[in-house]
Amino acid sequence: MSLSSMFRPVPEDTKYPFIVFEKRKKSIISSIVRFFTHSDYCHVEFWEPDSGITIGSRPWRGVTTGTLDDFQNPVLAKIDCPMDSDRYVRLYNDALTYVGLKYDYKGVLGFLINRFKVNHNRVKCSHLVDEVLKKHGIVLINKESIKVTPQDLAESILVEFVGSEK
Repeated sequence: MSLSSMFRPVPEDTKYPFIVFEKRKKSIISSIVRFFTHSDYCHVEFWEPDSGITIGSRPWRGVTTGTLDDFQNPVLAKIDCPMDSDRYVRLYNDALTYVGLKYDYKGVLGFLINRFKVNHNRVKCSHLVDEVLKKHGIVLINKESIKVTPQDLAESILVEFVGSEK
C-alpha cells in the first residue's frame, strides 16, 4: 500500500474554522474568569481569517464583531474539522446571529457557586463558541455549553494552536 492511498485528498475548497484566545488580559473580569475557571485563557472568539473579523461575547459590550487588534495577547487556533465552503459560511453566519445579545455576567459567577442557568438573551464567550460549533456538528468538549470555559476549548484534541498574532 502506498502512502498516497492511505490519505484521502483534501478538496480544494476545504476550510477550517478558527478561534482566537485571549491570554492574561489585564482586566477585572478577565482575572475573575481565569481564577474561577483555573484557566490560562480569559476569553475566546471566532476568527475568520479571510476577512480578519472576530465574533464573540465581550464584557461591557455583549456579542459583537471586532478584529485581532481588540486583543492584548491573542493566541490563534485552528479547529481540526475540515468543511466545505458552504458549511464554513453557514457556521460564521450563525455566529453573527448572536450579535446584539448581552454578556452573561451571571454565567461567569456560576463558576463560583457551581450554579448555571441558561438565559437566552445573554451569553458568555466560551458558551457562544461552543454552542455555535455544536449546532454545526463540531463537539470540542462533552459538556453543556453554558459550563464550558475557554480552557476547556483550548484543551480539546481538535484545537490546534497556530501561533500568536502580536
